[in-house]
Amino acid sequence: MAQQIGKGHVFGVPAVLTMYEADGTTAISGYVSPTLNGASLTHSFDSDETRSQAGDVDSLIVGMGEKIECEFDFIARGSTVANAKISASLPPPGSRVGIASAPVVRVGSFTDAYNTGGSNTQPWIYMGGGSLTESAGGKLTGKVKLARYVGITSATPIS
Repeated sequence: MAQQIGKGHVFGVPAVLTMYEADGTTAISGYVSPTLNGASLTHSFDSDETRSQAGDVDSLIVGMGEKIECEFDFIARGSTVANAKISASLPPPGSRVGIASAPVVRVGSFTDAYNTGGSNTQPWIYMGGGSLTESAGGKLTGKVKLARYVGITSATPIS
């Protein structure tokens, strides 16, 4: 493991993903978290401005529809080629993805933006947009895009 000297910083992408079936409770059979090469996190929310008769903004409403979105770049891996293929899985639409062992970082209303087992009960939800890339003589790589909403506390489908 790397040792930091001087100033500290968050190092690497220390997270473990768990992909779930559409029921939101059953992990994909045989799934092993891939090697994560990178991650990006985006924080967004809606705002609304009200203008005076002179056209100046005189009130502002912010924070509605707050969410965070995350994209992980990964390399599929496993103890066998068959397990590596399972590691390359992209989950069913709208299914839950668990994240553990990531650094605890506060983003907006989320006191732990990445991890799903801590103080925030909002699940990560696969919203589509994932991709897999293969090349001759190379390894299979992929991207998975996830979203997390302040007001959604379960990814179990309702009926």
